[in-house]
Amino acid sequence: MFWRKTAKGPEPTRAVEEPPASSEVSVDDVLDAAADILRALGKHAFTVGEEDKSLIAESFERCAEHVLIAAPLDKRADDKSPPPQTSRREWRRVVRFVADHRKKEQTFVERSTKEAREAIWALVDSVGRACVEHGKADEKLRSQAARLGKAATTESITELKREATEFASSVVQFLEEQNQRLTVETQNLRERLANLETQLDEAKKEGGTDPLTKLANRRVFDATLAQQAALATVTTRPLSLVMIDIDRFKSINDKHGHPAGDLVLREIADCLVRAFPRRTDLVARYGGEELAVVLPDTSPQNARTLAERMVTLIRSREIDVGSAKLKVTVSVGLAVHAAGEAPTDLLERADRRLYAAKEAGRDRIVDCEPAGAPDAASGAKGERLARAS
Repeated sequence: MFWRKTAKGPEPTRAVEEPPASSEVSVDDVLDAAADILRALGKHAFTVGEEDKSLIAESFERCAEHVLIAAPLDKRADDKSPPPQTSRREWRRVVRFVADHRKKEQTFVERSTKEAREAIWALVDSVGRACVEHGKADEKLRSQAARLGKAATTESITELKREATEFASSVVQFLEEQNQRLTVETQNLRERLANLETQLDEAKKEGGTDPLTKLANRRVFDATLAQQAALATVTTRPLSLVMIDIDRFKSINDKHGHPAGDLVLREIADCLVRAFPRRTDLVARYGGEELAVVLPDTSPQNARTLAERMVTLIRSREIDVGSAKLKVTVSVGLAVHAAGEAPTDLLERADRRLYAAKEAGRDRIVDCEPAGAPDAASGAKGERLARAS
């Protein structure tokens, strides 16, 4: 039998063979193809954590030799003895090795992606705070910050690396011109961004889903609101927040049971997804019967229009809970981010307006501060208890 490749040394020439009499694939061809696939995986391997790519490539080469000539899978790299050709091929071990290695690569990519995204948003937040402190920012820097924030949510690694490099350069120039005191902080962020080229091989969208409604969960909502508030401060683009509470939800649970309440929540969640269809919008379950929508680059007028469309859609929905067909309404609080405003302050304003909508009779939208609105320190305590009734 003539092998196309050997464990080490130059590749021997395959003996001239007569063309096969039929189109059937031989066992030798299958073994050659399997070995080629394993060697290709080893050739293009990359370092995963503490495991160097050369060691990974060597492991794939051993698997290829095992497939071709039944060489031992556990043979050391410095073992020059001729491999025996009588042992059986351990196909299950080969498959398990490839699968385990792919899992390691996936875990490494996900961890590196998360760290890289955190570095990007830390940079955007830092620049946002610097802009507020100095009261001005170079227009070029604002534009590049907007592109960087957008690139952080895309799947394109090339775009992300390019925008990160350009933005890092502009940040250094801007901060040096404004205040030398910020140079050290900026340099640290630059170094974190410089690691993007080696950390990222593919972008994976982070997420967290509420199991009942299939909307984003509270953790994703908090992180997204903080990121978008930082980006809005840098770019001066509008950011709107919509808080929604299902009216008389406790009475639905009491009268029809919790399964009916769960069904109502899922139906309202579906209405929200239909009313806010943009990829950049985040629809989330905030907690209990309370939902929230983060609307980047959305003016107060457009946010009001979208909220009205949502309320109308919910009013028209008839929900069959088995024992009855329910008509459900919601109360809505709407707020728009102010430059330099903390995410918690924006959330509290939207929450106060949601409470005002409840107090005014429910089934309505409030997008301005109600008369006699409580301050941030004292107003948040009793609001959720009042809305639970």
